[in-house]
Amino acid sequence: MGVSIQDRTDFLNMLDACRTEQQLFSRLTFAVMFHQTDPAAREDLLDDVRGAACNMQLPAVNYKIDQWLNTCKQAWQADPAAFMAAVNADAKQRKLALEGSAVQPGLLADVPMQSVAWLVPQLLPLGEVSLLGADGGTGKGIWQAQLIAYVTAGKTSGFFPLPPQQTGKVLLLAGEDDPGKVLKARLLAAGADMNRVLVLTADDYFGKTGQPLTLKDQALADFAAKAGPLLLIVDPLQSFLPADVEMASRNQMRSALLPLRAIAAKQGCAVLIVMHSNKKQGVSGRARLADSSDIWDMARSVLMMGRSTDVRAVHFHCHRHRLFHRLRAYRRLPLRRTELCRAEKYAQKERSADVRLRRGADAAGKTAGRAAGEAVRRV
Repeated sequence: MGVSIQDRTDFLNMLDACRTEQQLFSRLTFAVMFHQTDPAAREDLLDDVRGAACNMQLPAVNYKIDQWLNTCKQAWQADPAAFMAAVNADAKQRKLALEGSAVQPGLLADVPMQSVAWLVPQLLPLGEVSLLGADGGTGKGIWQAQLIAYVTAGKTSGFFPLPPQQTGKVLLLAGEDDPGKVLKARLLAAGADMNRVLVLTADDYFGKTGQPLTLKDQALADFAAKAGPLLLIVDPLQSFLPADVEMASRNQMRSALLPLRAIAAKQGCAVLIVMHSNKKQGVSGRARLADSSDIWDMARSVLMMGRSTDVRAVHFHCHRHRLFHRLRAYRRLPLRRTELCRAEKYAQKERSADVRLRRGADAAGKTAGRAAGEAVRRV
């Protein structure tokens, strides 16, 4: 099982190392407990689990234990191989966590200088985490479809007018849209290569394993390593957060997003987190995106979409970028004609800037440009 449990003392040490309810009531704990052939020994280990839950001051301990046992039994009976694969992944993750405590800081002199590699020039960097936020119904799904077609098939569009430097696979973690009913038709219409799109839904993973797929699970890192994607999309973020993570907590959100940053760095892929903007009135920028500003702070590129009230157009804006100082705002009319508005950002500080529309357009172009700039500032 990837974990060495010789006696009850080892089992108690494993329980003591559990820091969350998810770690305690895990498939690994279940597998170790039922690895015992003696029913009396199993009961002793179950009492140890109950004691650990009480020490963590968890509510409704007996109910949680019953639910945990039933869920694990059903998952084991449905697919023993998949169940044990998840157990081994959990054991490996905990072992690596223990080994990580021995990591030592390195000298900056030994760190090589690196240039920024781009999946989409000046928009989505490789090896980094980016963020896309917008109100519901704005068009995030259509933009994602064009992005996936751009990455998998080199398909150009209104948002991506220039061919990509490279194409590759896309790994899509879908928490809301059904692959057969929504995603496939949308991606086919955009011109994506279906043979290079890998989809994993939260519902499908839970149905096969009996556990929700979260960003902290080693299974996610294993999926990315096996697929080797050029782009990993998490849509939406909330569907893949652990149950004990509060989005309003800066520390919890930073810890929850660290595995995504590790995947991006190790695989050299671009990671795009998708989320709905909130309903707050009279605010803009980071205040519209999330309860925790750490989501904004950890993202290397923050992309926002919105609709203008006076011009029937969808506006796309790179609201914040930590890798370059010049930003661009894209405006797409809902007609066959697609236009690109360019804006330049002259920042005195990283998080505060003024957007100035480029001069030299005709009167009609200036009017549309001003509308685009206003919509961008409202997003």
